[in-house]
Amino acid sequence: MTGLEVVRAIFDRAVPAPPMGLLLGLEGVEAEEGRAVLAVELAEYHSNNAGAAHGGLAATLVDAAVTSAVMTTLPRNMINTTLQLSTYYIRPLMLDGGPITVEGTVIHRGRGTATATAEVRHGTGRLCVQSTGTCLIRTFDPAAQGTSESVR
Repeated sequence: MTGLEVVRAIFDRAVPAPPMGLLLGLEGVEAEEGRAVLAVELAEYHSNNAGAAHGGLAATLVDAAVTSAVMTTLPRNMINTTLQLSTYYIRPLMLDGGPITVEGTVIHRGRGTATATAEVRHGTGRLCVQSTGTCLIRTFDPAAQGTSESVR
């Protein structure tokens, strides 16, 4: 499958979602080439001591959005992994703010790296977190999946 087909299959639950996404309750909303939208309904287990969602959740959301958006641009047997994230926390993700959405958008894709932005918003639409990330693009060997030889 192409990267876009993989992301859509995960979002449609036709293939297993990454375990981290399942753990946190992430849901795929939509995917098109160069763009991916995910959502999460905040729950008590996402909270920090101040009663807002933990900043690590926001970092995970932007990482998932950036890597998913980049994945939508990849041909068959290619995969990406995060090289760098620069994340700006603008306002807290309050547990009573409704569902949280994160949108990742590719701004540049080369042969070996890609850069994308991600925005996390409250259910009210207010921007809470803004991020830019860079991903490394590599060949993936499905026959070697689960070994160090699967990514070259």
